[in-house]
Amino acid sequence: DLPGGTYDCDKDGNNCKNSQADGYHDTLVRRNYVLSRMEVLGKITKEQYEADKAQPITPAIKTPTSGCSAAGDNAYFCKYVQSTLEGDASLDSALGPAKDRADKLFRGGLNVYTTLSPQMQGAAVQAMHDYTTPTIDGMDFGAAAVNLDPKTGKILALAQNTTFNEAQDAPAGQTGIVYAADQAHGGGIGFSVGSTYKVFTLLDWLEKGHSLKESVNGNLQRLTFKCGTSTMTADSGEIGNFQNARGYVGTPMDFTAASLNSGFLAMAAKLDVCDINDLASRMGVHYGNGHAVNDRQPDANGQYGPAPFDVLGSKNIAPLDMAAVYAAIANNGTRCDPHAIEKITGPDGADIPLTPTTCTQVLKPEIAAGAAYALQGVMKGGTGSQANPYDGTPLIGKTGSHNNSQTMLMASSTTSTTGVWVGQANGDVNINDFYTQDINVPNIRYPLSKAILSAADEFAPGGAFPDPIQSQLKQSYTNLPSVIGMTVDQATQTLDNAGFSVSVGPAVQSNLPTDQIAQQDPGPGQVVTGSTITISPSNGQGATVPNVVGKTMGDAATALQQAGFNAVKGTCTPGNGDDTGTVSATSPAAGTPAAKGSSVTLNYVKKNCQG
Repeated sequence: DLPGGTYDCDKDGNNCKNSQADGYHDTLVRRNYVLSRMEVLGKITKEQYEADKAQPITPAIKTPTSGCSAAGDNAYFCKYVQSTLEGDASLDSALGPAKDRADKLFRGGLNVYTTLSPQMQGAAVQAMHDYTTPTIDGMDFGAAAVNLDPKTGKILALAQNTTFNEAQDAPAGQTGIVYAADQAHGGGIGFSVGSTYKVFTLLDWLEKGHSLKESVNGNLQRLTFKCGTSTMTADSGEIGNFQNARGYVGTPMDFTAASLNSGFLAMAAKLDVCDINDLASRMGVHYGNGHAVNDRQPDANGQYGPAPFDVLGSKNIAPLDMAAVYAAIANNGTRCDPHAIEKITGPDGADIPLTPTTCTQVLKPEIAAGAAYALQGVMKGGTGSQANPYDGTPLIGKTGSHNNSQTMLMASSTTSTTGVWVGQANGDVNINDFYTQDINVPNIRYPLSKAILSAADEFAPGGAFPDPIQSQLKQSYTNLPSVIGMTVDQATQTLDNAGFSVSVGPAVQSNLPTDQIAQQDPGPGQVVTGSTITISPSNGQGATVPNVVGKTMGDAATALQQAGFNAVKGTCTPGNGDDTGTVSATSPAAGTPAAKGSSVTLNYVKKNCQG
């Protein structure tokens, strides 16, 4: 107990011994005995003994600092470590089952050595102080930053904008939740990661053998998606693009740099949504509450089942887990589990054996290289450019926003990975309406990331990423079938099955029935894989210009009139034609569809053009 409290009391708190009431009797006796022995042994003089013995007992008890609150700016890193010690299954062999660890953790005399880098943690904390505040009136403002070593999984920094306080009634700007972590490590349910999740569509695209320069119809359109044998539909026009941007026909390189929703939805429509989520799970991603991201069926509450918009990042995932994904890409496809504990020693100073950190090859190196090639465009000319310190270090990265309430930015060199989240910590508000430090909240991620990336490039200089293989950069060619005469639906299905995107153009003059395809552009033959084919249905009001070349002008005019056209005399060329003229060419040419009642010009040959 604290000074003035009770010591060695009975169960009711009475009959206390060695308390203020008895002058701390037991302590007094012990002290005087020590003083007497010191005099006998000549350590103090008799005068010193008498003077010290006359002093009353005055307790000077200090409550020892404990808990992560004492860690200051490192408190959230501390909480991550504490949560790992308390519940991480990887420590079962070292510390026993989680249910039996409490006594060992708090009374076992353990020394825990962490992966914290003073240099990187200092940079992250300073950036947090420079570009964020603990609170913003009108919103539950939150920001978090992590830094990893992609080659080992060591968490070098973990910083947050709030003050650490685990009380349930903590005031605004104070919390015990580690925003960067999942629930198992002191965090919450995670945050919607937005377009940072598009990386899994990009990776699956490459794994399925597609090229980064393949032409894809990224226009706003209605699309059909599949999950195994099931199909789903969604309209990319209803989902929309950032700042209402229009879609366009482009390549995955274009879509990645610009983070075009309609482009990635079009890519996903050529893949399998559930394969994309399976790939995310393979790379260690799960919901913040621990639930798998690749469930094929929704639960009893209708949650977790696959949906087309999965590819755009609607799932709630811890920022640290997303950072580990980009770290794996930077590490040639090898993912090292993020961890904050370096070693643990017992009270005797001996090491307690820990389960080695797991590093797993989750991507083939050439797939990681292809993805890194595209992701460099994000940081150099793309949506992440504002976060690039442009210090000569190559960077990959991806930005992400969700429903105007969450933002993320993941970036990595070959040697250091940084993940930043800024947004509404609880609930939904439009963060575009708020500012702090004279920065619009959605834009805070850029200077925050830039400061940490700059420090990381100095701390662990990175090099060039591997080059992609040539097949990832080539424009592949596919045989384009003719769809002339098919209905619009038949033609669309035929072209879709052949791997092409379809755009339906305006109706054209043709003698074919309406809704049948009268023109296609480009025509049949070898064309770039994934090209957009424009098909134009007939308006039912046209006819085909008959072949009248070689006929006399009179016979040609009759044939054209019978076909529904008007004959117009064209250019005469002197020659051996009929005395009235022999048709040498027509405009439009024979076989060309044209509107009934329109004119066809007859050019002709005649012995005497003047007659």
